[in-house]
Amino acid sequence: MSRKRLCCLDSKEYVEKGGLRCPYCNRSDIEGDLIVETDVGIAWQNMSCIDCNAEWRDEYTLTGYSTFGEDDE
Repeated sequence: MSRKRLCCLDSKEYVEKGGLRCPYCNRSDIEGDLIVETDVGIAWQNMSCIDCNAEWRDEYTLTGYSTFGEDDE
C-alpha cells in the first residue's frame, strides 16, 4: 500500500461521505479489489484511486443480519 500523505479526508469524513471519495485527493474515481477479506466480526477491502494512485483499506464491522429466501415475503 502506498504511504501518500492524507490531505483531504480523515477517517470520520471518509465514512460520512459513504466511502465514495479518495481520502487523499477527494476525487470520486476510486475502485476496490473484488475480494473482501473477513475475520470474526470484521471485513476489509483494499481500495485505490485512479486519479492519484493512492491505496488504502476500507474496514467493515458486523452490525447485524437479515434473512432472505422463501420466508421473506
